[in-house]
Amino acid sequence: MSLWMWGGDPQGNAYVDTVLAPAVAKLGVTLRRVPLADTKDALTRVLSERQAGITDGAVDLVWVNGDNFATGQQAGAWRCGWSATLPNMKFTDPADPLLARDFGTPVKGCESPWHKAQFTLVYDSAKVSSPPTTLAGLLAWAKAHPGRFTYPAPPDFTGSVFLRQVLYSTAGGYRKVPSSYDKGAFDRLTPALWTTLNDVRPSLWRGGKTYPRDSVALDKLYADGEVDLTMTYGPATLTDLVAKGTFPKTTKVLTLDE
Repeated sequence: MSLWMWGGDPQGNAYVDTVLAPAVAKLGVTLRRVPLADTKDALTRVLSERQAGITDGAVDLVWVNGDNFATGQQAGAWRCGWSATLPNMKFTDPADPLLARDFGTPVKGCESPWHKAQFTLVYDSAKVSSPPTTLAGLLAWAKAHPGRFTYPAPPDFTGSVFLRQVLYSTAGGYRKVPSSYDKGAFDRLTPALWTTLNDVRPSLWRGGKTYPRDSVALDKLYADGEVDLTMTYGPATLTDLVAKGTFPKTTKVLTLDE
């Protein structure tokens, strides 16, 4: 059985290789992890094989984020109705809206939760002596310190979630933003988002003429001292990155008021 998953998460990859694969081997299942640079590659493979009429394709399982899940759901690519039968589902809360919808797309038993993630901004306290306390303050800091901040280029999922945080800020809070697409809300809320992003762009790393392709590239800029902040979906990994010397010892989580 092949599990296609993003290769940029060392802890997640190690868990599959050293814990999950040996555990299922005892049940007679051979699990092979297929590392991906982009999860869309797995989805493209699934859709192309379905179009070719292949029913036993190369992809058995995919570690997927909300964007790619929605695309596969729209294409009818996922097997559904199975996740409720997993033994460990009894440890989850069926009333949790994060389990019922993935980025606004109804799950309907077509995927199983892997773990929760917390988007977190990170900074070097040796270089940022007075860290901002709001998202608007962060963008103001970026303009006051040209070249020291940037974010991954969407549609990378870390870059996309950063844009959503800016949207929440310019909209007056996340409750003002509907969880599913609404044209009226889009037309009303996004002009302020584009104005804010265009306003800060010249102050970004390399003048905003280019962006890191993903969170791994942004982390490298931070580790190399080219920027003073990075961002992550996995704040628990920061302790290990500091201990290994990848990130400076002065690395801290940026806690925002909102």
